[in-house]
Amino acid sequence: MKRVLERLNLAGGQVQVLPSGYYSEVVMIIQNGSPITVRIVKDKQGLTKQPEVALVANRIEEYHKRLRDAGVSTTTSLSTHLLEGEAGWDLIVLTPYVGDDIQHRMQAGENAVGLTRKILVELEKCFQYRFDGFALQLGIDSKPSNFCMRTEADTEVRYIDLVPPRTRLEDGTPLLEINLPTSQEAFEFGCFRYFDLRGVLLVLQNQVSRLVPTQRPKIKRLILETATRHGAADFFRESKAEQFASASPNDQEVIIQGLQRNDVYPLREIACEMATAGQISSDSLETFFRQTHFFTDFPPEDQMTEVKQALVASLRTNKLRSPQK
Repeated sequence: MKRVLERLNLAGGQVQVLPSGYYSEVVMIIQNGSPITVRIVKDKQGLTKQPEVALVANRIEEYHKRLRDAGVSTTTSLSTHLLEGEAGWDLIVLTPYVGDDIQHRMQAGENAVGLTRKILVELEKCFQYRFDGFALQLGIDSKPSNFCMRTEADTEVRYIDLVPPRTRLEDGTPLLEINLPTSQEAFEFGCFRYFDLRGVLLVLQNQVSRLVPTQRPKIKRLILETATRHGAADFFRESKAEQFASASPNDQEVIIQGLQRNDVYPLREIACEMATAGQISSDSLETFFRQTHFFTDFPPEDQMTEVKQALVASLRTNKLRSPQK
């Protein structure tokens, strides 16, 4: 990091390490009173040749422009830089600092419902641009950690997850990750998560429920209101989680046991229902989310089985009545 900052003439300023994602190491530099976010795309993606790195840089810039053209609040500016290092080429993305991420704010006790409303405002800007059905022209990862704002009084949040660039190629193929999923089934799942209106809303619902389980009923109502405006209400009303919430304890076990390896979100949603009902702890919920993490492929079968068994064990141990909506 120090070498990169020196080559960008950013050394000497105050440095603060920010939460990093799978792709990037991120710091904030305060130089001459102006905070700048410096994102270094990690070399774990195998991007060691200059033409490959330059292509990713161009796609990041294009994605940023397309978001702004769609009216989505994001960083006001963005620049990419390619630096040759010992092991290949580094890709650096510079943007203005736009505040703390919404996940941090929710965990600190700020109004999760109000913050979710602000995220939904930005998502609905993307929902204006879609093909027939629910397929979006522009992909977006709706996790709260991908949105930021400077103060609680801000009227809008800004979307900051520009790496990887979830745009589409000229032939319409969606870009999901820098490295593509390893199977067609996983590719379709990624399309649903980032490029399908229903998937984008579902990700937001279960991620906010993960952070603040007590607010899940209110969050579900917000998501359903938004889905209804876009013709997607049935998807949420008929979900496995809704079936689970109204089922008897025995039927709840059957629903959990019937979930397959690719049922990542139904399993997470059911776990959120159980956390809201007090049937599992917040720590257990967090463990289940980590165990069901999806990147380029679904979690291993044994991990999914382990999560299902743990949920069923909680149902049996607590002997609680069915959670209410």
